[in-house]
Parts: sequence; structure tokens; C-alpha cells
Amino acid sequence: MASAAVERPAMILGKIISRLMLGFLLLSPLPLAGLAYLYVQAFRDTLQHSELENLSSLADKKADQINAYINERMADARLLAQLFVVFDSRQPQSILQSGEQNLSPLSYQAEEVYHDFFHTLFENRHYYDLLLTDTAGNVVFSILHESDFGSNLNTGPYRDSTLAKAHREAIALLDIQITQAGSYAPSAGKTAIFIVAPLFKAGKVIGTLALQMDLDNLTGVSSDTTGLGKTGETVLAQLGGDEVLYVGGLQHIPDAAFHYRVPLDKLSLPMQLALSGSHDKGIIHDYAGVEVIGAWRYLPALRWGMVVKMDASEAFAPLYHLQKISLVVLIFMSLIAGIVALLLSRALVAPIRQLIMATERIIGGDLNRRAPLDGCDEFRQLATSFNTMTEHLQFHYEDLERQVEQRTAEIRSVMDQLNNAQHIAQLGSWELNLTDNTLIWSDEIFHLFEIDKDKFGATYEAFLHAIHPEDLDAVDAAYTRSLQTQRPYEITHRLLMPDGRVKFVTERCASYFDSDGKPVRSVGTVQDVTELKQVEQALKQLNEELEQRVQQRTDLLLHAKEEADRANNAKSEFLSRMSHELRTPMNAIIGFAQLLETDRETPLTPDQADNVREIRHAGKHLLELINEVLDLARIETGRIELSLEPVELRLLIGECMALLQPLASERRIELTADMDRAVTVQADRLRLRQILLNLLSNAVKYNRDQGRVHIFCESVAEDKAELSSLPAQTKLMPSGYKAELSGLPAQTKLMPSGYKAELSSLPAQTLLMPEGHKVRIAVQDSGRGITVEALPRLFKPFERIESAYDGIEGTGIGLALCKRLVEAMSGSIGVESIVDQGSTFWIELPAAQAEEYIPEDSGSTATQNTYAAKRTVLYIEDNPANLRLLRKVISTHTSLSLLESHSAEKGLDIAAAHSPDLILLDINLPGMNGFDALRRLKDNPDTRDIPVVAISANAMERDIKKGAAAGFSDYLTKPLDIPKLLALLASIQESETTQTIP
Repeated sequence: MASAAVERPAMILGKIISRLMLGFLLLSPLPLAGLAYLYVQAFRDTLQHSELENLSSLADKKADQINAYINERMADARLLAQLFVVFDSRQPQSILQSGEQNLSPLSYQAEEVYHDFFHTLFENRHYYDLLLTDTAGNVVFSILHESDFGSNLNTGPYRDSTLAKAHREAIALLDIQITQAGSYAPSAGKTAIFIVAPLFKAGKVIGTLALQMDLDNLTGVSSDTTGLGKTGETVLAQLGGDEVLYVGGLQHIPDAAFHYRVPLDKLSLPMQLALSGSHDKGIIHDYAGVEVIGAWRYLPALRWGMVVKMDASEAFAPLYHLQKISLVVLIFMSLIAGIVALLLSRALVAPIRQLIMATERIIGGDLNRRAPLDGCDEFRQLATSFNTMTEHLQFHYEDLERQVEQRTAEIRSVMDQLNNAQHIAQLGSWELNLTDNTLIWSDEIFHLFEIDKDKFGATYEAFLHAIHPEDLDAVDAAYTRSLQTQRPYEITHRLLMPDGRVKFVTERCASYFDSDGKPVRSVGTVQDVTELKQVEQALKQLNEELEQRVQQRTDLLLHAKEEADRANNAKSEFLSRMSHELRTPMNAIIGFAQLLETDRETPLTPDQADNVREIRHAGKHLLELINEVLDLARIETGRIELSLEPVELRLLIGECMALLQPLASERRIELTADMDRAVTVQADRLRLRQILLNLLSNAVKYNRDQGRVHIFCESVAEDKAELSSLPAQTKLMPSGYKAELSGLPAQTKLMPSGYKAELSSLPAQTLLMPEGHKVRIAVQDSGRGITVEALPRLFKPFERIESAYDGIEGTGIGLALCKRLVEAMSGSIGVESIVDQGSTFWIELPAAQAEEYIPEDSGSTATQNTYAAKRTVLYIEDNPANLRLLRKVISTHTSLSLLESHSAEKGLDIAAAHSPDLILLDINLPGMNGFDALRRLKDNPDTRDIPVVAISANAMERDIKKGAAAGFSDYLTKPLDIPKLLALLASIQESETTQTIP
């Protein structure tokens, strides 16, 4: 063990040198490296900010160029439209005539006059063509006379073109329309953009003037790379459905302009942000996957996205150059500092090395060795002290040798007695005389270390060689610490056998010291614990593997949960947006159709009334489809909200039959019900009503003329019981309960667990059902029935069995929605059908205790808000079509005065100035939304008492609840129910002094 300490001086010297070098480096190059790093980072931030601001400025300039160009073209369209009207009014015959018949192009002479007029105005305007179209859709004039000249944009071959759509929108909205870039067949399929302006004569629209733009001038801004370096470019794109069309040239894709299309989900991030209306800048990846710095803008006039970018490698080239220079300087300074530190440390270590060499000789037994008195004063003083210590050590060593010899004789006799027992227990012992380095081993030590006793004997080298190299330092440190603290030690370490095997042993050692505290003898034992250690390691490895598997499984579950949560949130957000986007156009379709039907001043002809009814019928069908799809999606995402309560079936079924009686009467179908008993189920009343209406309407639609539909209820009991012994007025409830019946009164019914109940106070037709029981509601028809092969498809979304029912309107969603709703209410649904005889659709729901149910009184008045009678309505709405609809409703059906505002900010000012009797407020407004506007109204003392009614296409249940919680007096959803809106407005006119909003 002592020989292991011989290796320590070289290690100590190595540590001294390394520490000196490390300290020198810490005091010289490393602080400079830190300063260089901070400088590079500051330069990087400054350069990045400068480049981004430069690109942002260029993007703003390019956006202003395009917007200015479009505004100039729109001004041209307005000017040409005005000049045409003035010129046309001076001609003997107008080129645009109103009438019901389509007109042919003018004669050659007349057309030549207009051609000279427009050609003069058209010169140097950078347009491709100019066209005039009358209100009937006839293209009566064109400068280039392409194939669209003389065609009809409403009925002709180009009725689906972007020009035709813009022509119709310009006439309907009475404003200039700009089309998106798209292929236009009359111009040899070239991409075209039209600016279409309505033509007014005497306050009436007589047609439209269309300018076909020269796209080279429009997209020329993308080819201008001024200020963008070698790798910079301007990217332009427009959104069309699920694809994005690049409308400008691209560096990495040849001929990309108006040809290169990319799916929306694979579009680069900056262009996605630009098309979504974002105005920002940053470091991103472009369409080719190259890291760039860029700025993106949205061009609202063209509905284009624009990205101005430059490769990051070019933008940050100065930074990369600075980093290389800094790295080279740092390496050079570190090299110089290392050489200086090495020379200095060697000069300091030389005297220490001589002192260590003298120590090694003394440790080897040469007590006559003395240290040389070399070096500086401090080292000479250290050498003098060392020599004095050596002389004292030599004196005490001779004295200890005598004492050790005596003790050695005593220990040997004891060791001989223990050898046999140690051999059996694989416990070896050793003794080390520190005065003469005599080492004694027991036979078991030779056995454990697998050392040939006769060949090698007990030596330090053999002992150290057998210890595993990785454990040698730990064993040496334990022995050294024991000598310093004068305490025994115990350590478990490895032995490396000659054939490569590893053994684990536990070594224990105690040392003896003289009166001066110097060690004179060490005694120890070595025990083989290989088998015990192997078991411990196996258990440890098993625990680690188990913990790793548990952690992996936990991570997978957490990841799956996070993905599911993100999917649900995304789907919920999608439903909310779809509800709004689908209902907004439906508001105009159904609303204007209802207005046409109820217009008393200009009643419709019978043919027109039939057409309007078809529009309303189609709109209503589409709205039902939208509602069913959204309901189905809400159930699948787990966001369906149910209010479970006891529902009395007799009243609910009666309401449903009354609603479907007109439909049944048209086909002379008999609609009957067997509801002589009061039965109550646990369900959501509104959703159960929706399910029953669906099943009954299907039974009527898919029935035969003069057929029959029958609805009935029955309890579901799987077990049977002998009823022969029951009294005549006794009914047995679900099986599993037993009771003696002999003593029951004649008017007693059996309840669960032997309970009894007197029926004298119950209605004669009341059926008591215990908790946990179910009720089956069945709808039976006499239709054609369903084949066995088609039954599995009935309850799948969008699946329809149409082979036998061609021409019957349907979506394939109703039964799938019914199934989801029934299962959400802890019920089940099924069908039984026989071909050519009919079908029976049934649902089963949990029974509930009967409760008194009071039907809603549609005529009852709700909480009322009273306000000063000024008979004025303020409508805050940004959609022109919705404004026109309400303007038409109020002008034709009421005597109210209408105030309008296109934004919430302006609406707040109007409300404060005029104090209207009622405010109709759209939720989704540009800038300030409806909820913020409502809070501002309530905070203003002048407007806080004015009732505010929300109008929104957000028709989901959570949106309506959110509106009520925010403080709206009512919440109307788009499409607007015109009768309900009229009732709301009529309530303002019914009182002379006050106005009441239900």
C-alpha cells in the first residue's frame, strides 16, 4: 500500500503545473475572449436590427408603389366611366340600352366612333384591353375585338370568368371591383386582372366599363432588387381556395410568375403570414428552404401577399468575417499565454522536484538521504526543515523496529490460528511493518488474488497489480486518509484477475501508531463479496431499466395528451370560424328572400313567389345541413353541451307530431301515437326534440302515399316473472327484486327491494319506474323497408340509401347525429326493418321520476328594458349587404328611423350624439369588436341604458352564452329570422311614451 504513495509526487507536480497554466489563462486570454464575445453579440444585434429595418422600409416602399399603381388605375376607370357617359349622351343612339332583349354589337360606323374615342383615351395608359358591357351582360364594345366581344357575361361561355363575376358584383354593389389574377380564355388563356366600374346615367346603372390591366407593369416591382444585394428578391402571391399562386418571378424557380402554385399547407411561413394580413419582419426560411431575413406585407386592394427578403448569409457576411478574425486572435493569444505559463511553472517546480526525490529515497528506506539546499530562501528553509525531520525519523525508526519484532512474534501465532477459518470464509489477512516495509499475507490472500505463493511471494507490486486500475486511486486515498486520521477504514473495490475476470472484495484495515503519532504497523483483512455485488448490480440495473421504461411510457402518454388537446382546440376554433363564415352569406340569401315575400308595396307575381320560395327552401335546407355538420363535429370533439333533466314524453311527442302534421297531410299519411300513459325520461329536452323530429320526418319522407306512421313508448325489462299470482291491480317492476305479494292492497304496485307505494294519490295512467330502468321510444312506418345489407350504413355520416328513394331530399347526416346525441345521453338507438313492409326506428333512454313540466309560453314577455321613445335604431355593421338588408326591412315594414355605422368607433359617437332607442351591434367588426364596443357603451352614462342587441354569424351555443354574459339584451344569429326581427322592431312602435325590448 505504501508503494502506491510513490506515484503521488509526479501527480502532485502535474497538478501544480496544470493549475499554474490554468490560472495564467484565466487572468489573460479568457477575459479578452469574454469581451470579444460580448462585442460580437452586440455587433450581431445591431447588424440584424439594421438589416431588418432596411428590408421593412423597402417593403413599405414597394407596397406603397403597388397601392399607388392600383389607385391610379381605379382613378382611370372612374374617369373613363365619366367621360363615356358624357360622350355617349351626345350620340344619336346610346351604345348601352336598357331592355330585356340581348342586343347585338353596333354597326361598323357607330362602333368605329366609340373605338376612336376610347383609343385616344386609352393610349399610354398601360392597359391590355377595354370592354363595355350593358346590364344584361352583353359585351357591346372592345378595343381588341377578342372572342369575348359580342358575348353575354351572364349566359354565354364566359359567365364563370373573373370578368363576369366582377361585372355582376359591380352592378350589385354599385362600386368598382378588382378581380384576382386568373387565366382568361379570350386573351389566349393569358393571366388577366380586370378593374370593373359601374356606369351611371341619370342615377341609374346602365352597364359596366372594364379595364384589362397590363400585368408586366403591375408585377415589375418584383424584379427591382435595388437595396437587396445579390440574393434579394420580392415575392408576390395571391390566395385562391386551397392553393397559392405566385404572381411574380422567383430566383429559384424558372417561369414561376402566374404558373407556380403551392398548396396552402406547404406554403412558406412568411407568405402565410403575409396572406393572413400580418405586417412584420424577422429571420425565417423562404419558399426554397433558405434562411433569409425578410419583411412581409398584405396588399388589400389585390388581396396579394408580398415578401421582401435577402439571404441571411449575405446580410450577415460582416458578422461572419468579424467572428473569424476574433477566433484567430483568440487562438494566437491563448498559444502565447500557454507557453509563458509553462516556462514559469517549470521554474517554480524544479526545487520542489528535488525535495520530492529526497522524500522518495527516505520512503525507500534510505534514512541517510538529505535534501539539497538550492533555490530561493523559502525553498532552502523548507529543505533545512525536511532534513531535521529526517534525522528525528531515523532515531524513532530504530526504536520502533525493536518493538515491532516483539509484536510480530505475537501476531504470527494468532494469524496461524486464523488461517484455517479464513480459508473457509474466503477471508484473507495481511500485515505491513511500516518501519522495514515487511509484508505478510495469509494463504487466503494468495488464493483470492490468484498469486503463486512459491513463485512471487507477498510483494507490493503483486498487491497493486491485482487491484483494478480504476479503483487503485480510491484504495490508495482510503489508506492515506486512515493514516492521517488514525482511524480504521473499510472499502469495497475490484480485483482484476490475469484471465480478465473481475472479483469484488471488501478490505478492512487498522493501523498502529507510536507515542509520537507515527504509524508503525498496519493490519487488514480482505473478503470476497463477488456474488453479493453481482446480485446488487443486477437489481440496480433492473431498477434503472424499469424507471427508464416508466419514464418513456409517461413521456409518450403526455405527448399523446398534448397532441389530443391541440387537435381538440384546433377543431373547436375551426367550428367557430366555419359557423361564422357559413352563416354570414346565408343571412343575405334567406333575409332578402323573406323580404321579397313580405313586401306589401311591390307584391311578387305568382312565378316570382314560387322562385323566392325555392330560394328560401334551398337556403333553409343548406342552413339545416350547416347546423347538422357543426353539431356532429361538436359531438366528435367532445364539446357538446347537454342539460339532462326529467322530460315528460307525452307533451314532447305531441309537439313534434303537430310540427310534422302538415308534411304528413300533403301525402295523406296517417300520423298516430300510443301515449295513454305519462312516461318520463332523463334527457336534454332540446336534443331529444331534435332526435324525434328527425325520426318522424324520415318516417314521413320515406313512406308510401296514404301510408301510416305510429309512435309508441314501452318499458325495457330483460328479466321475466310469473304474474299469475299477482292481484289484478298490481304491476311487477324490474326483476332482481322479490317480495311477498299476498298481503298487498289491491291498488299497490311493487317497487324495488320490497318497497311498497300506495297509488291512491297517483293519476290513473301513471307508470312508476325505478332508477336504472330504460324507456324505448319507437317510430314505426309502413314504407318500403331497408335491406339487411344496407342496415350497417344507416348511422354513418353522409351515408344514404338512395337506390329506392331517388329524388328525396337528404344529407346523410341526420341519423348519424341522432346516434351521437342518444349515446351522449347514455342511451342507445337501433332499427328493425322488413323489406316492402316498413321499418321501426327506436331509441332507449334512462327512465326518470316524473316531474311537473310547464311548456314554454311563447307569448309570455321576458324581462323588459324601457328607454326614451325616440323611435330610432342604430345599426353598426361593416358588411354592405347586411346594411342594405336591414335598411330594406325598416323602410318597408316599420316607421322607424335608421342610423348606420360601418365601424364601432363611429357608432359610439353616433350613439352618444343621437341616443337611439335600440342599437343593433355586429360582433365581428374591423378594429374594435362588438364586445369592446358594448363595454364602452355601458361605461358611458349617456348610453348605458340603451338596449343593445347582438347580431352575429357566431351561432354556437357557447357564443350565445358569452353574449348573454357580456350584457347584450338579446342575441340574433345570422341568417336573420326576419319575422323575429320585425317583432323586435314592432315592440318599439307599440308604446307612445316608452319602448320595450323583449
